[in-house]
This record gives sequence, C-alpha cells and structure tokens, in this order.
Amino acid sequence: MIETSLSRVKIHEVIESQIPEAIESDNPLLGEFLKQYYISQEFQGGPVDIAENLNEYKSLDFLNSDNLTGFTSASIYIPPLTKTIYVDSTKGWPSSYGLLKIDNEIITYTGIGSTSFTGCVRGFSGIENNQKTNAPEYLTFTQSGVSTHASRSQVTNLSNLFLHKFFKKVKSQIAPGFVNRNFTGDLDNRLFLKQARDFYSTKGTEEGFKILFGTLYNEAVDMVKPQEFLFKPSDAEYTVNDVLIAEVISGDPKKIKSQSISQGDYALASVYDVENIVIQNKTYYKIRLSSDTIEGKFLPSVRTNLTSQHVAGSSVITVDSTVGFAKSSSLDIEKRVFAYTDKTLTEFLNVTGVGTMAVGTTVNQGDDVISYEDGKLYLPVRLRILNSIVGFEGSGVLQQKGSEYNIKTFGTKKKDIRYSEWLENIATKHVVQDFKV
Repeated sequence: MIETSLSRVKIHEVIESQIPEAIESDNPLLGEFLKQYYISQEFQGGPVDIAENLNEYKSLDFLNSDNLTGFTSASIYIPPLTKTIYVDSTKGWPSSYGLLKIDNEIITYTGIGSTSFTGCVRGFSGIENNQKTNAPEYLTFTQSGVSTHASRSQVTNLSNLFLHKFFKKVKSQIAPGFVNRNFTGDLDNRLFLKQARDFYSTKGTEEGFKILFGTLYNEAVDMVKPQEFLFKPSDAEYTVNDVLIAEVISGDPKKIKSQSISQGDYALASVYDVENIVIQNKTYYKIRLSSDTIEGKFLPSVRTNLTSQHVAGSSVITVDSTVGFAKSSSLDIEKRVFAYTDKTLTEFLNVTGVGTMAVGTTVNQGDDVISYEDGKLYLPVRLRILNSIVGFEGSGVLQQKGSEYNIKTFGTKKKDIRYSEWLENIATKHVVQDFKV
C-alpha cells in the first residue's frame, strides 16, 4: 500500500468513540455503520484518501512501478466461497481494503500476504474505470456477483486507477508521445520522467533509439546505417542538400540546375536540383542547394493579408498584422511594389501608388532569390522563398505519414503577457489548408 509522508488518524478508527452515549444506547449499530461508511471513503483510492493526499499522490516519487502495479495472476483455482485468494505476488497492492477484479467479479479484502489476499469479500461493487462509455465525465461503477476462476486468471488492480490517471497526465506534460504507451516493467518511471529531456534532445539519433526501445521493450538495439555499407563508384563524397521551398515570380526555375543562386548580398549557394510540386492547382518549387556551397543564410519572405478592400488613392493599407515587417520599406502586392514610411500594428502608413485591392490579398516583404536560366545573364529567374514550419515542438512524435497535426501556435512562444494580448496583435487562429512533405 502507498504510504504517505504524513501520518493521519483515519476517521473510521475513532468514529465509534465519538458517538454520544445516549445516542449509542438507542442505536447500538450506529457506530459500526459509520465505521464501515468511512472505511468505504478512506481506502486507497477513495474520495477522502485522494483529497487528503492529493499533492503527495501527484508527486513523481509515487509514480513508480510498484504503486502503478496493474495486475498479477491467480496461482491456483478459486472456488466461489473461498476467502483467501493465492496469486503470484501482492507487491504494490494496498495492505487492506484494496479492490481487485478477476474476470467479471470485483473483490475486496482485509489483509495480504506476500502471495495471498485474505479476508476476501466476494461479489463486491466498486469503480472499475475512471470514465464511462459515451460519458467520459462520469466514473464506471460496477456491481458484481460471485463466480469461480481458473488458475492463471488475470487479477486486475482497481485500487490505483487514480494514480494511472495522474501518471497519464504527467506523461502528456513531460513525455508527449508516450501517453498511451506502457513503459516496460523494469523501467524506473520516476527517473525516466525526470530525465525525459535527454530522450527528446537525442531524438532521431542512435542514442535516442536506444532510449526508446529500452523504455518500451527493455531491449538493446543497434542502429544500422545503410550508407556506411554501400560501395561507392568513386572516392567522391555523398552530396548533402538543403532545400528551399519557393514560388516563381519570373523566369523558368527548371533551368537553374547547377547554377548559382543568391539573395541580396548576404546569401549565395549552388543549385543541385530543382523539383516542382503542385498544391491546390498552384505550382511551387523545391530548390535543392549543395550544403557545402552555402554562404550566409537564405531568409523567407514576411507576409500578411489585407483585411479590408482598398481603392485607388489610399495612403493606408490595413492588414492582419505588421509584425516582422520593417518600420519603413516597400511592399510587394500582386507583383507591384508600394513604398511606405511608417506602420502600426495593423497598418502601413503613407503608402504611395495604391490601386484597387481586394480583401485577403497577400502582402509580401523580403528580398527575392535570383538565378539565371542556363547561366545566361539576360534570362534572370526570380523566386520568393516561402515560410515553413521549422523545429516543430508538440505532441506529434511517433506519428505515421499522413497523420493530422493539431498545431497550437506558430513561431516562438513568449511568456510576457504583452505577447498574448491585443498589443502584439497575434492572430488567435490559423487555417492550414494543406501540407506536403
């Protein structure tokens, strides 16, 4: 049984002595009735027990393999009238008034040995699930009858359902991806959760796979890298590529393979290959750069959308957000360039040359990347680098291709309240229409 650090006198131990003599003489069974009632509330996992020890039960120190023991097995046949049930082990079970379930029968007991439950009360009733089918906010309370049970029948522990609930909640916060997965019985749950950062910092590496298989299966694994066992046709090194996702502004991107590509005077690289992809009837390009030729850093364009219709002669452009845009610069709207001298959180001010523009029109800012078709300087190719999701953090681990992701936020989370209120004008909803690998 779980022993908490605080030793409290339980109500059922003293309730009989608290009844006035006059009431007890008229109701001689009242004391026993109240004692049994409080026993039903103070056993491990009962409402009073959880309320009094909630903070300690939620501690990582309690979420160990013994306290989370889920089941054992009956070691001999169990007839319907026996009050002693023999099992493989009672380690991790409450010392008294725990609940166990064999087949469809719920049983409580008054004591335990190392391999037996004694003083069993057969055909008992109790909570066997922390939620109810089609009504997850309710508990599943079950009444059962007495029956026989074969040797090796599974004996399920119903006394620590609440601990498993706490454990699942902690895993969702500390170890996303392991929420609905059981750890191997030889694992020290507390130590793993305390050191979970080591797994996520090495995820995808050989060390990360060793931790993963050890945690779930208690198996030692080795990572085989096929590249290390391939015959190379020459002494040339393997080419490693970085990829830019871009949309074309002008020119033919398919003709810039093996050419140089640049962005302003701060980024330069050699194009290894170009691949076009079509998403919702619009063509984009994957520009593969030879990693060892990249100088500087290629930056995606900043973009937002118009939130109102604009007519010719307007000097103010209203958008969803100007966060990330320069204080004064120029905007690219439908392949037209407009200069502005100032901005607010949702407006560009003193804009010159504005024409009629519809709500939802995309507004871009940033240097285009430039290359040349087949190296011919009179055939420039201009591309705009698109934003992409980088360094995804969340509950999307251990997912298969094609899984749907529920992305909570884009970009860096900032704890300062100013960045979660209207002052920063951060959109509260993002609609991702499509995503392709």
